[in-house]
Amino acid sequence: MTLRLRRGTDAQRLSITPAEGEAIYTTDTKKVYIGDGTTAGGILVTGGGSGGGGLAAVVDDTTPELGGDLDLAGFAVIGSGDIAITGDISARFIQADFNGNIVADDSTIIVNIATSNASFNNVIANNMTVVDQIVAGNVIEAPLFNGSFNGEFTGSVFTDNSTLIIDGTTGVIDTTSGLNYNGFMTIESTREGLTSTVEFINTGEAQEVNYVRTDAGTQSDVRIGSTSFFQVDDTGTTQYGVISGWHSGIYLLASSIGDDVEESYVSFIDGAIVVGGYYPDAKLDVRGDAIITGGLTADLTGSVFADDSTLLVDAVNGTINLENTSIETLLDVNIVSPTTNQVLKYDGANWVNAADAGAASAISINGVTQAATGVVTTDSAHGLYDGQSVTIVDVVGMTELNGNDYYADVLTSATFGLYSDAALTTPVDTSGFTLYDSAGTVTGGAPTNALTLNNQSAAYYLAWTNITSKPTTISGYGISDAVADFADLGATPTTLAGYGISDAVASSSISVFGASLIDDANDTTARTTLGLGTAATTAATDYATAAQGSTADTAVQPAALGNFTFTGSVLDSSDSSSITVTPAVTMSSDLTVENDLRVTNTVYAERFESTSTGTPEIVAAANLDLTAGNAVRITSSVLRLASFTSAERDALAAQNGDVIYNTSLNKFQGYENGAWANLI
Repeated sequence: MTLRLRRGTDAQRLSITPAEGEAIYTTDTKKVYIGDGTTAGGILVTGGGSGGGGLAAVVDDTTPELGGDLDLAGFAVIGSGDIAITGDISARFIQADFNGNIVADDSTIIVNIATSNASFNNVIANNMTVVDQIVAGNVIEAPLFNGSFNGEFTGSVFTDNSTLIIDGTTGVIDTTSGLNYNGFMTIESTREGLTSTVEFINTGEAQEVNYVRTDAGTQSDVRIGSTSFFQVDDTGTTQYGVISGWHSGIYLLASSIGDDVEESYVSFIDGAIVVGGYYPDAKLDVRGDAIITGGLTADLTGSVFADDSTLLVDAVNGTINLENTSIETLLDVNIVSPTTNQVLKYDGANWVNAADAGAASAISINGVTQAATGVVTTDSAHGLYDGQSVTIVDVVGMTELNGNDYYADVLTSATFGLYSDAALTTPVDTSGFTLYDSAGTVTGGAPTNALTLNNQSAAYYLAWTNITSKPTTISGYGISDAVADFADLGATPTTLAGYGISDAVASSSISVFGASLIDDANDTTARTTLGLGTAATTAATDYATAAQGSTADTAVQPAALGNFTFTGSVLDSSDSSSITVTPAVTMSSDLTVENDLRVTNTVYAERFESTSTGTPEIVAAANLDLTAGNAVRITSSVLRLASFTSAERDALAAQNGDVIYNTSLNKFQGYENGAWANLI
């Protein structure tokens, strides 16, 4: 049978005085006490015959001592307190905080707490972390230091040949022999609550310099960082340029005389460029004069000058100045009840509204095909001829045609094909256009020859060569009373009235302009008087469209563009809408996209590099597949897996092969055979 001692809690034990020899066991502290008849609660049984030593003494004695060497037998000494040793510690590996000297095997003092010096003949460390700081009262000598140093360092730093690199007194870093770093280096300064950091990053492919500003709270528009350009010479120090980054934008100062004024700035703000230190009112905002070499398509605000500085459009007075007869103000225009398709014509005194004799009527469209050569069908006979220019407007559905100029290939009286050139060699491919729905009109271009009859073909031109069976005598023209020669007239009249012409126009009624035209010796002189230039003898393909301007001789023709170079830096439409480029585009230099780049198909590139100061993301709506012919490699940084708690992990729709880091267990885990398992 077993012997059960008197038992109770330690508090119950202290409330009694056990009899001499009576044993008591405490159920909460798991200890045994023996009564002596006088001691309340009894005396603790310590395991030694005299009450000293034993296991209980090691636990309860505040100053226990060892009678010999302590053999750990391959185990460790683990605890949260301190170990105070007046002798030596000999160990292959120690991880602890030390308060005392550190001595090498040959009795050399490595760390001397009395002099605050540390002397290293050789330090080899894969990673040396300083929790607080190392303060060198004199010097830390390290002929060889392998590894990284993480912590605060107070004092100067010298090279092996005693060259001063960091002056601990002045705070100057000597970079005479260059400053080398592996991958990442920061220079940080804190002043009046503001921390400014300059990061130098070598990605292995390129060098990056980042300016980082750290403030308390939320800041409004402040300067984040700047790069300045100074000249120091006998005249002093002059700042000629600055590149400053603010919340609002990037500002560039360039002044040949060192003036820091608004006019010397070029600013990049929210995708716009402004010349001057202002907030832009447009994508390109120039405060002052601008010289543009080449063409400009835009809405203009301000005056317009010719190449010889002649004022053409006066924005101050609201006038247009033209060579020869000009429209100076609206007082020169006499418009009465204008109607659709009328034009302004000069009547010798004023510009008045009148019918456009050369204008063609608009014909309604009832269909356009989607084909390699688009074919237009009209409601009625169109009256066009081959190679005639046409303009299509107001189409519903196939809106790609609206407002464009084409050339007609007449198929029938109510159908014609669309071409982009008058020679009808390049058809307009409408197969990719939107399906035609309804409506639309087509208008034929003005005649290309002064002798044409209402856009008729060449067979009907009023040219003498087109008249057949021409008479060879006056009587052949129906004149039966013609005289044989001038002598048969007898008394030759000296006036028109003498010839029976009673309604002749008096010479005084002929304007100076008309008289000049009559006196012109040939067609070239007459065209000059009429202001036609070479228009009367130029083919239709050389005519200017409405978008190209009114002067045929100087207009840029669609088929003659070829290569062109912009003298500005912005390509934009008049209303800043999207621009569609149909064929493939080859960029000979870098392409910078300031907003989103949306690609509906595949992006082909030799490499991808993020220049963002933040953390770039690759986001997919479902799975993201990385496919490589050989392997997917991470070459210069760690692979950081997604971290989940056990509860978050169990909520995942896991599949075999998934890998995570479990923060609840501090374990790498993989999903295999339908369950999560620790990898290590």
